[in-house]
Amino acid sequence: MTENAPGTPFGDDYPDPRDERTRAAERAEVDKQAASLVRLRTDLGYWRERVAALQFRRAGVPDAVQIETAADAGTLMLVAAGRIVARTRDLTDDHRRVLAEFGLPSNGHGRAAVPGIEVFTVRAGRPRTDAAGGSGTFARVAELRMRGVPVGPDHITPLGPVMKGEGGPEPSAGGRPFPAVTYPMVGAPPRVAVIDTGISDEERGDGYLNGLLDPGGANEDLLDVLPPPGDSFLDAGAGHGTFAAGVIAQVAPTATLDIRRAMDTDGIGTAQQVAAQMLQAVDAGATILNLSLGTETVDGRPPLPLLEAVERIATDHPDVLIVCAAGNCGDDRPIWPAAFAGPGGPGPHFPNVVAVAGLDPDGNPAAWSSRGDWVTCSAVGQGVVSTYVRGAEDGDLIQDPHPDTFGRDAWATWTGTSFAAPQIAGGVARICHNQGVTPREALALLLKAGTPIPGWGLAVRILPGT
Repeated sequence: MTENAPGTPFGDDYPDPRDERTRAAERAEVDKQAASLVRLRTDLGYWRERVAALQFRRAGVPDAVQIETAADAGTLMLVAAGRIVARTRDLTDDHRRVLAEFGLPSNGHGRAAVPGIEVFTVRAGRPRTDAAGGSGTFARVAELRMRGVPVGPDHITPLGPVMKGEGGPEPSAGGRPFPAVTYPMVGAPPRVAVIDTGISDEERGDGYLNGLLDPGGANEDLLDVLPPPGDSFLDAGAGHGTFAAGVIAQVAPTATLDIRRAMDTDGIGTAQQVAAQMLQAVDAGATILNLSLGTETVDGRPPLPLLEAVERIATDHPDVLIVCAAGNCGDDRPIWPAAFAGPGGPGPHFPNVVAVAGLDPDGNPAAWSSRGDWVTCSAVGQGVVSTYVRGAEDGDLIQDPHPDTFGRDAWATWTGTSFAAPQIAGGVARICHNQGVTPREALALLLKAGTPIPGWGLAVRILPGT
């Protein structure tokens, strides 16, 4: 790689196409996004409101994952109601007898199959026996653990209960021509799996993200299905996958993108669903995974399906790189799967996992970003500009008195480590194709330019913020 200014592995290859006046106008809206992320951590009542809005939208919808919550240390933990998971290798005959006593026969691997993970369904209405009189999935997990059974809830993995946050993404004039950059290519392009909400069916006129929709539409982001049959507004997570994929396409336009849907249009997916897509993506030849998602857990333990998937990939495909958003929680509590990066986190640690924190537009640590010794690196995550989807926002859902409508070939500006991580994934993919090296070798080259920031790892600047 050529020598560039410290912290800029690609120099000025991705200049901001906006003039300063336009950028300043967009910055005023981005500041609201950043403030909303901070508020989600500091105002538990606000957090509860956002979760309750999702619960109300999804209640009674048969195919929708229902959300259960538990409060811990000023935040809410989210799990799939009625689902308990365990690793087959951890269950003894005695454990299975206890599960049977609790009326929890195994459902096998469940609808989102993860080899080595079994799913158990908590039936509503069964009397609870915990001393505190609690109920639901968390209480049942606690009861079973007291009996020595190694189970856990099936955690919900998005970085926020309403992925758009207050105000939602904002229209941007920062769109780039495709390709945004050119570079010499060595060998075959790397295959990058984007495990997210899927991709919209729009054939864009600007050349971005076309031809990525599966023939059967299994990876399609349907944009508006909740509450059923849809209300003519974009759902809470609509466009998130399109946005993340667009970040990678800007940084590494020659990469082969493999778009996989693990979350629905509200941005809700379980650890089981994410883990299944991780394993399927690697089996299909992906060498870089981008996970712009994550979850905290009440006890700090990693979600069992994610642990199983990461272990299998590390063992069977050690050259595959798993790039994860570090989270938007503004503290150092571990976010999974990013916290698998370690070594300063709670463990276990895997050398092929990368945790990416967020910087502000000036390249400084963002107050809303999760951070800690377990973070590998950081990139600008505040006011990132990327491809978005057609549709009208629901002003009530995103608490915006002036909701936006996005047309064809839309670009938007959005905030979160969800959009820092794909810059690292894209940077790795670009170096892989440019120099003919493996993803882990490419990551080392990319981070040679990084500037160390305690808690934020090695900071690099690739795309500009707002």
